[in-house]
Amino acid sequence: MKIEDRGQERRKSANNVSSNSNPVGCYGDSAKPNARSLVAPLTTMLVLIGSALQGYANGSLDAIFVSFALLVIGAIGVGVVFPGRGPELRVFLLTYGMCVLVGGLAQCYSLAIFGQPMSTNDANNFFGLLLTEPPYHSLQDLATVWIGDRFLGYGAPLAVVIWQYVYHVFLGLGFLHGPYIGVIFNALVVGLSGSLTVSTARELFGDDRWRLRRVGTLFAFCGIFWLFGAIMIRDCLTLFLNAAVLWGLVRTLNRPTMRNLVLSLIITLCSSVCIWYLRKNSIYLFGLFYLLAFLCWYWRGKTGLGHVFATLSLPAVLILSSAFLYQYFGSTLGALLYTSEFYVGAAAQSSLNDSLGMALVVNQPPLIRGTLGSGVLLAFPIPLWAYIKAGATEYELIKTWQGLYKLYLLPLAFAGIWAVLHETFRSKKKMGAHFFIAVYAILMLVAVAGTSLETRHFGQFMPAVLLLAVMPDTRIRTDRRRVQSMAFLWIGVLGLVHLAWAGMRFF
Repeated sequence: MKIEDRGQERRKSANNVSSNSNPVGCYGDSAKPNARSLVAPLTTMLVLIGSALQGYANGSLDAIFVSFALLVIGAIGVGVVFPGRGPELRVFLLTYGMCVLVGGLAQCYSLAIFGQPMSTNDANNFFGLLLTEPPYHSLQDLATVWIGDRFLGYGAPLAVVIWQYVYHVFLGLGFLHGPYIGVIFNALVVGLSGSLTVSTARELFGDDRWRLRRVGTLFAFCGIFWLFGAIMIRDCLTLFLNAAVLWGLVRTLNRPTMRNLVLSLIITLCSSVCIWYLRKNSIYLFGLFYLLAFLCWYWRGKTGLGHVFATLSLPAVLILSSAFLYQYFGSTLGALLYTSEFYVGAAAQSSLNDSLGMALVVNQPPLIRGTLGSGVLLAFPIPLWAYIKAGATEYELIKTWQGLYKLYLLPLAFAGIWAVLHETFRSKKKMGAHFFIAVYAILMLVAVAGTSLETRHFGQFMPAVLLLAVMPDTRIRTDRRRVQSMAFLWIGVLGLVHLAWAGMRFF
């Protein structure tokens, strides 16, 4: 299996797509666009139904006007940033439509079961901070004022400020104050994140429309992204920022020019400032991303003036920056340990001390918890039907869909990781962006498993998993068989996990 560089990819003809010699590297424009796309009318129908449901749950038809206004704004924004790029617009439309629809279903379900449009605690807490008229809470107050056992802004002051501004605009236009405005705005942000993810796929695979459309479809039907776009939580913003940073790094790895490096640094700097006010401890990860990207670039098997300069200057740079690096890695480790202890304490309060999860995973040392927890995150929920019960929240039901969705996604991603690592060790050289994506996804999975063990926190790194999932070309027999083998293996592992759970639960 051969993964070729971008210049070779673009010289591939569409006839080579069926060749078995290059299942991951044939990135030609092999999938021609349909003459009549159904995306626009499908999105219109999804938005209309979803916004009508949200309007019903909120007692106002204003949700319909807000949803279509943000749909137009988002589509124009994608067209300006990615002019003439159909897959980037397609994923925005599909993702936005699905999030609005799921948001409507979630709010109607919550209204019917709990008597209110939202039953998720975080969502209600954030909505309660949004005022109908000035003076509004300032960013400084939200970040520093301590109320009871928490900050006023619930650890995400920037999200509250952004939502408050959106509400200020729509309330000024005469729309009803309700949860639907924040939820539809979240759907907009998740849709834009989808466009960034497809653009990252374009950097990896060139103009392969089959893969670009496949990434878009996988993104639009990902349950964790529905969660971010259908419930009023901050994660839509962290998803967008991480997708932007990932796009900048992949672009720089594929085209290592000073212009792209500067652009990537600007994106990362802006994202770091925002992340500080959204999920503070995540800011340390950006430095690790750049270290990983540098290693992939340095050992990618290509030499040049920049490579020679980096080799000569690296010792001096390490010596001069040793104090900073020591402090940075110390702060990173401290943040990880603090986060781990915080969530272990939270899990202990909400679980029985002798529970299976506490004993086998949560109470283990960070290294063991990171290893075992990675499997738990991938298999979650355990059992798959754990949240299908009377009184389940909309949050839990969407997570159940994510569990079903992963049955399809993960075998593809495993096959993609296998392809990248096999080619890396077979050719004995690093592959730049492809290898970066694989290691990025694995490291973030272990990091989340070793700290919060929360699937929602890994969701902000899910774009990398989707990119791995489209590396196997399922139109090719060898790749299709490999994916099938991964599927049988993964379903077998899940079956054993569920048997073990049943044995410990009932016997």
